[in-house]
Amino acid sequence: MQPDEDVRAVTLASAIDFEGFRRACRALWADQVGPDRVSWSTAQDPEADLFAAAANAAAASTAPTNASRSSPRIAAPGLCKFNTTADW
Repeated sequence: MQPDEDVRAVTLASAIDFEGFRRACRALWADQVGPDRVSWSTAQDPEADLFAAAANAAAASTAPTNASRSSPRIAAPGLCKFNTTADW
């Protein structure tokens, strides 16, 4: 994320506020705000970036992510449940 870019701050009620997360994602998508321009926090700790540790760990990792050949077969039953945009 560039320091001079506009960053949208989103504060969720808690780390498990799924409805708030979905609502914010939809609004960000509608406004065409990229994920690199969003800072997520919670009401309990509004100063801390909710995903900063995960982003830093992912950036530091050099190991590729691999999936087995059976991964799609295993994941399909759960993914097929969400087959319409109404589910998202």
